[in-house]
Amino acid sequence: MTEDIVGMWSADAMYAPGSQSDDVFVFKEDGSGFYAFSNFATSYAESFQWKLLPDDIVQLKGVRTFELNDECTSVVESNSTLEVSVPFSIAHEPTKAGRWMRVLRFRDLAISTSCCS
Repeated sequence: MTEDIVGMWSADAMYAPGSQSDDVFVFKEDGSGFYAFSNFATSYAESFQWKLLPDDIVQLKGVRTFELNDECTSVVESNSTLEVSVPFSIAHEPTKAGRWMRVLRFRDLAISTSCCS
């Protein structure tokens, strides 16, 4: 299932362009990746290392976090404390954008690839 999770996954893609925020996960083949959240007022990102465990569980171990300072004039970087193992699934599902997409689900959170497949 490693080749299935590799890629960029975007929550906004399920709703068609135009939502006011987006959650994006990127899983690279080399076991690195990142999570990014952005909206009209703020942005946050966290880099991590990942690996698949038995029973469709992905383990994420954070590396660095990046967020805007209070004045939104610079990025504050710090060590990540993320360490979590989460059950996941990937399936083709209908979306609110009106098309079928590959959707990555972590427990109750769903995010889609940025393209239809």
